[in-house]
Amino acid sequence: MGMSESLTEIDSFIYHHKFDNGLVEHEFDHILTGISDALPSLNEDEVDSYKYMGIEDLEQSMKQNPDDYTVWFKLAYPKLISHLSWK
Repeated sequence: MGMSESLTEIDSFIYHHKFDNGLVEHEFDHILTGISDALPSLNEDEVDSYKYMGIEDLEQSMKQNPDDYTVWFKLAYPKLISHLSWK
């Protein structure tokens, strides 16, 4: 995302998911946190878009539009939330 702030790893996990089209993801994912005032600069080869939204709006969106979110994000999100002291 073109940001150079320090990141802290808070968790990692392995997941395996077979999609309806026959493709399979088998990944070792890391959950990193950091704070920045910089705006993201997208590498279009890796990122299609991004969105800023509050936690409550994100949770509502995930309930209303679950197919808008990747399998790995839905697995990582509860792990992230459990590490946030203000939630």
